Amino acid sequence: MNRPPKWEQILYEPGNTTAEAFIHPGTGLIVTSGLTVAEYNEKYNKKAVLMSYEEAMDQIEVAIEKKYITEWEEISRKHFHEMFEALPPEHFQES
Repeated sequence: MNRPPKWEQILYEPGNTTAEAFIHPGTGLIVTSGLTVAEYNEKYNKKAVLMSYEEAMDQIEVAIEKKYITEWEEISRKHFHEMFEALPPEHFQES
């Protein structure tokens, strides 16, 4: 994966499909909030840890595959049409 040069470390809670936050390389604080890792975990009741961008992206990829890639399962024609008909028309515009 290509890594933005600015982000050396990110905050990631193992098992999640997204990163929690980016860490500012100069301050070591969370970019969006200015919190430390401990403050962030306490405030949001998380168990996130600092890790390299590459390591986190590798773990995120595994978590995504585990969560969203499942065995193929046949569905009924009725179920297909129920789900298909839930979509709005292609050029639908709400007035």
